[in-house]
Amino acid sequence: MNLKIMVPLLILVLFIVFTSGIGIYIQKNATDFYQTVEKREYPIEHKIIMKAISGKKNIDLMIKEFDEISDIYRFNITVYDEDGEELHRSHYILEDVFFYRTDKFMIVTDTETYKIKAEYPIILNVNPYVFSHTLRNVIISSLTILLIIIIIINYITILSPLNKIRKSIEKINYGNTDIIIDYNKNNEIGTLCRQFEAMGKRLKESYTQQNEIIAAISHDIRTPLTSIMGYIERMSIKNLTQQKTEEYLDIAYRKAKDIECLLEELTDYSMNEVEQENERQIINIIDFFEKEMKLYKTEMDMQHIQFEYKKYVGEEANVNVNTRKLKRVFTNLIENAKKYAEKEDTYIRISIKKEKDCIFFTVEDNGEGVSFEEMHYIFYKFYRTEKSRSRSKGGTGLGLTICKNIIEKHGGEIWATKSKLGGLAISFYLPIEKI
Repeated sequence: MNLKIMVPLLILVLFIVFTSGIGIYIQKNATDFYQTVEKREYPIEHKIIMKAISGKKNIDLMIKEFDEISDIYRFNITVYDEDGEELHRSHYILEDVFFYRTDKFMIVTDTETYKIKAEYPIILNVNPYVFSHTLRNVIISSLTILLIIIIIINYITILSPLNKIRKSIEKINYGNTDIIIDYNKNNEIGTLCRQFEAMGKRLKESYTQQNEIIAAISHDIRTPLTSIMGYIERMSIKNLTQQKTEEYLDIAYRKAKDIECLLEELTDYSMNEVEQENERQIINIIDFFEKEMKLYKTEMDMQHIQFEYKKYVGEEANVNVNTRKLKRVFTNLIENAKKYAEKEDTYIRISIKKEKDCIFFTVEDNGEGVSFEEMHYIFYKFYRTEKSRSRSKGGTGLGLTICKNIIEKHGGEIWATKSKLGGLAISFYLPIEKI
């Protein structure tokens, strides 16, 4: 049961038990009071009043006798006329009286009708002071017991499991992130315990990923760096021809450019984490798309790659984007498609369409593609498939991760599917800016 239901329910049950106990005590110890009030139909006080008004027709004489009765018997007697206006009060003040009985009479004289209200104290067999003192002690004791029970419930249901969570967290260090909390209740605290255990697993995955990142960066830098060092060493040979020297310089330069590209991707990935909103601007995405695709088309034709872009939007659509970042997305996706198509007749197709309040883009290739299970993981940092996306293809493994970060920071989403061309299709959308 959830704590938000269980704890109030327990407190309610305890409150009902508490109030019931007080009621039982009062009922048990005030029996004489109830008998006095309910069973004495005609007490002696009633008879005294009846005797005072019996046979008297003069209201002044009755008032005089009422005053005497009030002094002797400690009665409060009030006389009213027929309209209810008070005519006289014989008031005896008794400070130590807790309970009064009230009787009402009507007197009819030759000329007037009067109403009499008599209040007289009820003498109980139970001492009211003792009763009230005992009742106060019972209430204080019951409240104390109730508070102790609530504290115990609070400790068992909340403080004890929280203490277990604290002890488990204190054991976490760089090498040990396994969190196991011995609390299996199906409530909010139990859910919190499972979330802390899941957090420990994510921390462990993060530590593992950090090591993989370091290994990946070391590998990607070491490979071209080793080549550069090798070719520079060969160039130190004095009898190299001019042609060989230039060839080795060109290779070393291209390997250095590979390192530069790697560092640029790492920098771009880190910069995506702190992208500023004021770098964005509202643009007509259709015009932007056509302009960029024409440039890519020219470049692809020079590389003998079949490149096609299709537009399924017949009207203007404005989006709020960082154009430099969006260009980087297209570049990464197109380079990805080129790199892994693995065909001489490489075919890349990009399409744009509008659905509801979003603009959708899809970049497809006719390459080998990836398995359905790997489609989700290709957006992870440094993730590479074992086959078509192996390290032999080069790159850092950050391209799709950078795309994912850029698109999500623009309020969109990116995903991978099987392409109708036979390879991989990467799709993403951007929200339309309403002006």
